[in-house]
Amino acid sequence: MKKRILFVLILILVPQNLPAQNAKPTATPAAAQAATAPAKEKRPIIFVPGVLGSRLINGDTGENVWVNIRRSKDDDMRLPMSPNLAANRDKLVANQVLDKIKIIKYFPKISVYQGVVDFFQTAGYKRGDWENPTLDGAAGDHDTYYLFAYDWRRDNVESAAKLLQQIDQLRRKLGKPNLKFDILAHSMGGLVARYAAMYGRADLTDNPRPNWEGTKYFNDVCLFGTPNEGAMEALDTMLNGLTFATFAGRRHLGVLNSEVALSSPALFELLPHGDSLNFYDEDLQPMQVDIYDPATWKTYGWSAAFDERFRSTLSRSAQVQMDNYFTAVLSRAKKFHIALAVKSPPPPSLYFFSYGSDCKSTLDGAVIYKDGNGWKTLTRGDSFRNSRGEKIDDKEVKRVLYSSGDGTVTKSSLMLQSLYTAEKGGRLVGNAAAPFFACEDHASLLSNKIIQGSVLEQLLKD
Repeated sequence: MKKRILFVLILILVPQNLPAQNAKPTATPAAAQAATAPAKEKRPIIFVPGVLGSRLINGDTGENVWVNIRRSKDDDMRLPMSPNLAANRDKLVANQVLDKIKIIKYFPKISVYQGVVDFFQTAGYKRGDWENPTLDGAAGDHDTYYLFAYDWRRDNVESAAKLLQQIDQLRRKLGKPNLKFDILAHSMGGLVARYAAMYGRADLTDNPRPNWEGTKYFNDVCLFGTPNEGAMEALDTMLNGLTFATFAGRRHLGVLNSEVALSSPALFELLPHGDSLNFYDEDLQPMQVDIYDPATWKTYGWSAAFDERFRSTLSRSAQVQMDNYFTAVLSRAKKFHIALAVKSPPPPSLYFFSYGSDCKSTLDGAVIYKDGNGWKTLTRGDSFRNSRGEKIDDKEVKRVLYSSGDGTVTKSSLMLQSLYTAEKGGRLVGNAAAPFFACEDHASLLSNKIIQGSVLEQLLKD
């Protein structure tokens, strides 16, 4: 599946019984697990979707903005850009997690997270209502799943605080102030869950020290395709925007342009870092790049911030505001990455499980080279000429730029060293279990029957 399709979650999630690599041999499909599971109360679950996984509506008009390719011109999804990131708000609000969407009239709806919903229901969970958890006699505190919708454009620390705030409100409604939940989080949602677990509602600092406030809220945290060290796809989005294919196969529609990506702090927090920060020069030799330095972005012309066409549409004062915003958002992304990379084993009551894929070709680097009078950044396996004028064919470029993963998130990014060590083939650190791999695309990880069976087996153990 094409990489630019995989980064977004707008895909047809087709559950497949594919053979797992390095998977537990005893894993069984979720339906079979549910049928043989003992009749006992199951801890409630909260599902946290990834980027683009929540519907956004205009809070004043109720108009559907995401997903809506014919949305009003007043709703272009760009957040305001000023150095006060917390104040950069618009009228859009998240109102639900996307299960199915309809992009084009007369075409069937496309499944986004419907496979996740089906999994919960097959496993014996009922959908919970955050506002009325005991509606129609529902228990709400067990055998229930809740879908956490959030504005995926905004800062992930803010989203983590919102998650814990909603849980506190839910506890009060249920009359159970100490109720704990299992978390299932996909892609960027895993970063939201990890921050909430490690720091609670605390903001980023220059010297992060996990307080593990999340132990009061969570028991098992299951991460699916989480880019713990970011994804090069995020930088590609900054450069080229996003598209996805329709059922017609050849027609492509715009999803996010580079201007919307520029205004989103969350997209910056998905940038590759640590061991996943791989750049190569025109001779395919590794090169050092400070991805948090605005001068780097200006030199290479990365993002709409340094697109002269876009800048010309802004007033001089707006350009200054945007430049100040750019410095602030890169600085915050750096702090966010450092905070999640702190090696601090979780308390005994909190356990992490990671699920991913290691069989798909996944973007893991970029080539920076001179082309005429300017710089080019290559984030695809295309041919180009090196410093000696020799043509580097696309196969050689792909060999360097791609590694194993799920098509969007590399295996190495999933296996962040703060959770796992290289000793003894992935020895446990604290309560982080060795990752479970199945051959699956990024968007379809939670629809994979073998992965579902493994998840349910773990949840039922408790």
